[in-house]
Amino acid sequence: MNDSQIPVTIISHSNGNTNQQITILQAMIMQQNQSNAKLQATNAQQATQIKQLQQMFMTVNQQQAVEKSKEVTA
Repeated sequence: MNDSQIPVTIISHSNGNTNQQITILQAMIMQQNQSNAKLQATNAQQATQIKQLQQMFMTVNQQQAVEKSKEVTA
């Protein structure tokens, strides 16, 4: 189970204790917001890592192209 799957049981009383239900729902929303913030931070970090990898691959490809052109002209 991950952070975004937090089990919560809402107990409904016959007297209609709406305030308790609202408090529980607010707590659930706060937990979900925290989970979402963590996921967004992870996504941003992964996006940065992807950009770095793309740059590395482009550099390697350029180096390989230079080496091939040297072989052809040699």
